[in-house]
Amino acid sequence: MGLQYLSQKDELLVLAGSLKDLVAYIRYSSIVCLNFQLRVFNSLVIHTDRHVTVACAAVSKVRSNLRFFSCSKVNGALKLGQCIRPVTLAQEPYASVPPWNITIPPSPECGGEDSVAWGNLFSPKKPKPCIIDVRSPAEFEEDHIPGAVSLPVLDNRERAYVGCLHSKGNILKARILGASLVCGNLSRILQEFASRCTDEVCPPDRAERNGSPIPPDLLIYCWRGGQRSRSLAVILAEIGWPASVNVLVGGYKSWRRLVLRQLDAWPRWRMPGQVWVISGLTGSGKSMVLEELSRVDENVLDLEKLADHKGSLFGANPVVLNEMDCSSTFCRIPTTVNQRQFESKLHNLLTTNNRFEKASVVWIECESRSVGPLCHLSDGLWERLRAADPQTGANRIWLDIPEEARVAWILEDYSSFTRNPKALNYLISLLAKYQPAKRIAKWREWADQGDFESLVTGFLRDHYDPLYHQSRDPILDKARKNGLVHHVNLPSVDRSAIRNQIIPQLLDLAYPSHNRRAALSGMRAPSLA
Repeated sequence: MGLQYLSQKDELLVLAGSLKDLVAYIRYSSIVCLNFQLRVFNSLVIHTDRHVTVACAAVSKVRSNLRFFSCSKVNGALKLGQCIRPVTLAQEPYASVPPWNITIPPSPECGGEDSVAWGNLFSPKKPKPCIIDVRSPAEFEEDHIPGAVSLPVLDNRERAYVGCLHSKGNILKARILGASLVCGNLSRILQEFASRCTDEVCPPDRAERNGSPIPPDLLIYCWRGGQRSRSLAVILAEIGWPASVNVLVGGYKSWRRLVLRQLDAWPRWRMPGQVWVISGLTGSGKSMVLEELSRVDENVLDLEKLADHKGSLFGANPVVLNEMDCSSTFCRIPTTVNQRQFESKLHNLLTTNNRFEKASVVWIECESRSVGPLCHLSDGLWERLRAADPQTGANRIWLDIPEEARVAWILEDYSSFTRNPKALNYLISLLAKYQPAKRIAKWREWADQGDFESLVTGFLRDHYDPLYHQSRDPILDKARKNGLVHHVNLPSVDRSAIRNQIIPQLLDLAYPSHNRRAALSGMRAPSLA
């Protein structure tokens, strides 16, 4: 058929009789000056019977990905489909600025000139793309991008074996073996992808008027954004997936860099409102106060909820506590959320909900640097919580509550331990490195006798209260001098009293009086940011 040229609004279009003609045009045309290697075009020969229309101006933008061109059928006519597009995180807030302290990781990988910004792919004006994680099941379980679907191209054992070869320096052998394993798994993966397409990849709420699902854009990622993600992306592009096929530049590794950067930066520069910290000794009902503040639609950062842990040694989730095997020598407290999962959940809360950027007040519980055994706060959030200067320091609510009321609440809230003597004795043994042997023996005696009131009182007087005062008093003293500490009396940890008496007091302190009615009715006060 040969080539025909049409001029339309100063843009030269090429009508190619076949893809082979297009390749010849790109290679030999004097109009478009491109320098391609011959091997780039070899993969295009299989498409020589496909008729396409392409704009010359667009060719240069995709020349580095020309080998991934696919054809799709639109409105009954075949046309050149989209190539695999690299998506970069480098343009996200705080992704590429120089590190502001030594703990900040390097920037996410930028990709080439043809890279698409993450914000453009996930624009609020567009349907949300489907995120596909092709890492092993163990990697996915440890952490993943929120909303991702797991389609592993290597299982845990295969990935470990390939990684072992790579670490020993057998890079080529590892790649050949990895490629062979991936090729063997792709048939299963495509079948699984097809079966999950209806519900997860193409959800029912994304349907045309005739009821058929609208395929979304795809974002595929692996650990480094390399061969595992591209192996699936190439096939989906070649079979003509009707939407765009994208791979994440740098993979999950780049995603983690962005998460750590933004988690440190957000509390420093993107939360301009006042931080109000709920403080008090162990058993003061701080978590219940946060729950009631959430009920009236206040902006609450509940770190213990994100970590699925109440913070203290006895704060494990009761559900997983029942699964604890204390007969083993290596008995450990069960945990449900690791550090990466905690950071991802907190990052998702801060960055996908701009209410924290616009809020005039943010409520948070006073925590140590660690929330449970595995979860730790970023430097930015930790410094924001400890700030005590008059201008930007955190306001502190100190809950004054009698000791007997605290004991009663702990016995109710931590009843899972009183019903699990083995777990209780194991946790007492963990305190042996902090307490004298005589005191540990007395605590064991109370536990064996079922005298839990005396046991909890001993915990508070001899362990938790002294530690709390040691770590918090210097900050509280400085904040008190600057007028940032507010005392609230709470006779008992009672939800009704907190809801009807304490919450109105807190809102009066945090907001001007004319905004109290709006806050109580669930309407947020006007932003001061």
